[in-house]
Amino acid sequence: MKKVAVVLSVVLLMSIVLTGCSGLSGTYKLTGAEMNGAKVDNVSSLPGVPDLSFQFKSGGKVVVTTSGVSADAKYKVDGNNVEISVDGEVGMTLVKEGKTLVLDQFGVKLIFTK
Repeated sequence: MKKVAVVLSVVLLMSIVLTGCSGLSGTYKLTGAEMNGAKVDNVSSLPGVPDLSFQFKSGGKVVVTTSGVSADAKYKVDGNNVEISVDGEVGMTLVKEGKTLVLDQFGVKLIFTK
């Protein structure tokens, strides 16, 4: 009986650890930007800035939405890096920084918040 309890405890612990590391969930929306140390909050309210978001789902699936147009993609978490790919090609890599995801494109950091 004691052996069964230990095995069950190990299985439960492994499932908790693997679930926590397996991926992201929920929607991350573009909320800020940074360039050369200058930060802008609430960028989606600025003229010409598209409404951009990532909705992470189970099974490594993500829905990328920009200006009301959505596309299905896949994602993979590797440490703090989140790789978004379409048709097997990595299109972008976001970096998890605390509760945000950051996309660095040509020196402009786009900040996404859950």
